[in-house]
Amino acid sequence: KLGALWLASGFFNPLCLLIGGLVIAVHLGGLLVKSRIRPAVVQALQPAAWRRLALCVLAAAALPGLLLAYNLAIALIDPYASQWNAQNRILSPHPAHYLFAYGLLIPYCWVGGRRLLREDFSTGWFLVGWLLAVPLLVTLPIDLQRRLTEGAWVAACALGIAAFEPPALRRSAEKPAWLDWRLALLLLAFPTTLFLLAGGVMSVLKPGPPRFITADQEGAFTYLQQTAPPGAVVLGAYATANPLPAWAPVRVLAGHGPESLHKTELLPRIQAFFEASTPAEQRAGLIDEFGIAYVVWGPAERALGGWQPAQAGYLEPIADFGDIALFRVMPTSP
Repeated sequence: KLGALWLASGFFNPLCLLIGGLVIAVHLGGLLVKSRIRPAVVQALQPAAWRRLALCVLAAAALPGLLLAYNLAIALIDPYASQWNAQNRILSPHPAHYLFAYGLLIPYCWVGGRRLLREDFSTGWFLVGWLLAVPLLVTLPIDLQRRLTEGAWVAACALGIAAFEPPALRRSAEKPAWLDWRLALLLLAFPTTLFLLAGGVMSVLKPGPPRFITADQEGAFTYLQQTAPPGAVVLGAYATANPLPAWAPVRVLAGHGPESLHKTELLPRIQAFFEASTPAEQRAGLIDEFGIAYVVWGPAERALGGWQPAQAGYLEPIADFGDIALFRVMPTSP
């Protein structure tokens, strides 16, 4: 049932469709093996139950399947989506990282999994099979391997909790429950909370990019929000272009990893735009090619080169916010 719900949630997230499908496949495969060994034990494998389960899976996969097919077609046909997929690479790290992330729960999952498999194989195998599917998910030859671990914590925590339910946890009258090694091991998870809390406190005590923007940036971004036409193209350094679209309905050349198409090719051209040695014709070519309407000139842009936009006859200064100046591109380029 949980797998069918996960499959149905693929209507909103196609990744859930893939995860739910593989989890259910592993679950049904385990039940099939069990039925061959001890067919009388698994009542759920009767023909009528199989038909009901198959109908539930097909019904849950109908709408998500259409969405997944649509996304696949767009990824193959649409040039923007195709390039976005090529740049959106979220691959799995070294297996040691997964061991550090999930290793503390492995003993509890082992104890809880054994207990559930003994009590109700079909129910217990769903959670055990879910975790066994994770190594397959994170090694699939796709660009979103690391995303496929989403939801594994649900199965891991459920098995871990099962390890503490009677009779899995037997408390002795001679020693307090907090001395049990299974409970003591959980204390190793507490430093993670301290690290996260300390990191949040440090980011507030020392505000800086990319978590915070300056007051001058806020003023410039708000001005563009109020005056720039929606969809206008604004040129700025990557550090400026990254938060700008969150404030104003404008477009930037390179401000996000996978969403800025051909970012690696555009960044050198943006840097050259702000270099003093760059010919004016080269700047005009970049403006004409992408229809740039505004140019931001702040600390991030000055760090790219010593060019002075105020000396460019085709740029009109429109606003000044401390360290940041805004320029509008005149209708006629040089």
